[in-house]
Amino acid sequence: MMIEIIVKSLFNFYGLILFILILNIFNSRLKVLNLFFIFFFLLISIVYFQNFILKKFSYFSNQIVSIDDNKKYDLLILGGNEIKRNMVAIDVLDKYNIGKVLYVNDKNQLNTFFLKNLAKRKKIIISEKSNSTYEDIKFLIKNLNDLNENIIIITDDFHINRVSMLVSEINKNFFYAPVKNYNDFDHNKLIDFNRGIYYLEIIMREIASITLYYFKYI
Repeated sequence: MMIEIIVKSLFNFYGLILFILILNIFNSRLKVLNLFFIFFFLLISIVYFQNFILKKFSYFSNQIVSIDDNKKYDLLILGGNEIKRNMVAIDVLDKYNIGKVLYVNDKNQLNTFFLKNLAKRKKIIISEKSNSTYEDIKFLIKNLNDLNENIIIITDDFHINRVSMLVSEINKNFFYAPVKNYNDFDHNKLIDFNRGIYYLEIIMREIASITLYYFKYI
């Protein structure tokens, strides 16, 4: 989807730095703004601040209905971050009564150990190559009539706000089993600039995408 391509291209750390440099070229009286950005980058380098933001932005700040052990579910594994999402999927398959599995393929890598073993246990439906969350949900809608009323979606915690917006009009009960990124850090580090920049870029893109979706669908 063109919207997501634009967002991925523009809303990143380097785009932000370029914006600051352009401002400095055209206005030399930006000491306060420069000091703000220095403070901001120092702040996002602090691991515990990163985790605080991840929790607030992600599903942890939203009320999610608990998954009931006694109900039957189908499973949707969204594309991206496949190693961590596959690990969550294994846990979900072991814990809950899962029927069909929809697997979003975003890299054309279908001959993985996970998929081979999954195919032995469950009926699995694999998408054509998907390039965006919007295409992921189109794949879900395409197979909707063959799915249970209750669907568990596996994605990253920071991604749930956007996914829940896209599925809000679908007449199914959605539950989330997220990759918990706030747990994924080196406990020996108090400062991790690269991790801070990585999640800053992600959250910037998520906010931009949610905003664009909102204006498109209102």
